[in-house]
Amino acid sequence: MVDTDKTDWEADGTILLPTISNCLEFGDKTYAEDGLERFKSDQWVPGMPTSIFEVYLDYILNKTKILPIISDPTDVDTDGDGYTDDVDPRPLISDVTRYEINMIENYVPVEYDGPETKELIGEYGYDKKVYYGGNQSWFYDEVVNSTRVDKDIEEGGCGLISAADLIMYLTFFHSGMPSSELFELVTSSEYEGEYVKYEDYDKFVRHLNDIKSPWRIGILLGFPPDRVKKLLNEYFEKNDISIKARSTLIFPTNLLIPERDKILQLIIHQLENDIPVPLMGGLFGGAKMRQIDIATGKYLTHEEDFQVHWVNVVAVRFDEIKGAVLLEVACWGKKYLIDYDDYYTKNGIVSGLDGVIWIEK
Repeated sequence: MVDTDKTDWEADGTILLPTISNCLEFGDKTYAEDGLERFKSDQWVPGMPTSIFEVYLDYILNKTKILPIISDPTDVDTDGDGYTDDVDPRPLISDVTRYEINMIENYVPVEYDGPETKELIGEYGYDKKVYYGGNQSWFYDEVVNSTRVDKDIEEGGCGLISAADLIMYLTFFHSGMPSSELFELVTSSEYEGEYVKYEDYDKFVRHLNDIKSPWRIGILLGFPPDRVKKLLNEYFEKNDISIKARSTLIFPTNLLIPERDKILQLIIHQLENDIPVPLMGGLFGGAKMRQIDIATGKYLTHEEDFQVHWVNVVAVRFDEIKGAVLLEVACWGKKYLIDYDDYYTKNGIVSGLDGVIWIEK
């Protein structure tokens, strides 16, 4: 992209271009400095006398005229904010501020071998795959895991999955957390990096279910915020872990904008302390979670209707171009991007973001 304010024209129509030195005097000179550093690195030959190189560099700086570009032509996204320079109104200044857990790429890698992979191997089964956290649908089938307990986990166990993934993340990546006899990170020639075997994940989720199962009083109610909090605290106490979980129940209305901002800052504070944030929507009515493809940033073609559903927030993005606050969340063994306002305020007075879990260490 060319900054035409930094060019001029001769009477005969010939364009007058600035030299590299001129560009380095501009306020927005980062691209020129970066480009010059790469040029110096590329042109330097081991053993070349410094005096010769300095003469050559002086010629490049003061005699070479260039287009006064307003972004780095060697980088499609100069500021690295996810918007390419051709559409970015400020290509040298990031318009996206991001807060994330330290191990966002790894999170809780769980191996699973079953229908969720959707990749049949003939008639003998399914491809194994490492997922981004767990999925409650893995715990029920009509052949092996077919009890009421299994069905309750499938239909109302998202709080179990959220708690299990949070505990595993803290165990794997936080110093001072004791190891567990129920799960560990392992390696295999099948995958890159470490992962949790499904057998261990299944065992641990069922262990938590023994502590606190989905709430049922005639009908299945799942995990309200206070129940997830109690599940976490009972686990911490049983294992002599000096961590305390707290819960916040929220009734979002248009009159509670300060509360919205306060909750957002608390989420960011937890992420800055490398703690995924369990968050729930839909307790008092149906709510929608608009899924966005992480790679493209585009909304998927459908919306997910859910009730009493927990996700774990792993990152927050402030997007100044779109004027949006976006949450990256782990859900159903994958990672999604959702609009914070969609989750908080757009589902009526008693829907949307209904509960958040805080961890105090």
